Amino acid sequence: MRTWATALGVYGVLLGATYVACLAFGADDGQAVLEQMRHSTERFRKAGKEIHTLRASLTEASRQIAAAHSLAQNPDWSLLLAMVARELSDDVVLDRCSLAPVDTGADEKPSAAPAEALGAGEVLYQRYLLDLSGFAQTQMGVSQFVLRLENSRLFESIRLIKTQKRQFMDSQAVSFRIECALSGTGDNRP
Repeated sequence: MRTWATALGVYGVLLGATYVACLAFGADDGQAVLEQMRHSTERFRKAGKEIHTLRASLTEASRQIAAAHSLAQNPDWSLLLAMVARELSDDVVLDRCSLAPVDTGADEKPSAAPAEALGAGEVLYQRYLLDLSGFAQTQMGVSQFVLRLENSRLFESIRLIKTQKRQFMDSQAVSFRIECALSGTGDNRP
């Protein structure tokens, strides 16, 4: 930006010097040179306004990039837990919930990168696995919970790993374990 401002200043000085030289050496059409100077001055003024607008846009873009970078390094997992809790019904309780990054394998990008190495919009891990286990009064209650999680469209995939009839408090219940795959990039479902 400073280079442009310097270049515009030098251009203005040279233009003024050219005008003075034309007047001094008897240019016949002083009015045309004066009009050309006015036109150049107007172009300088417009360029200055454009530079000011671009600086404001650059400042805003830098702020947005910094915010995205901060979120990628420190996701707010409480929002995920709140969403899962909203999908629970009166006949379903969770007794365990864990979230772990998924190893992407040797043929893809490494699953973790130092926080300093992340670029704008990049995430610390590419995929996560949310492991939920708990109890429902019936098998139908487990199935409906899984359907509600799928309908949330938050997860890449949801797998019901295990169900089993078990004693829970003073009655029979169905224990379950569910794995929900979550993309760290936000591209989970179409």
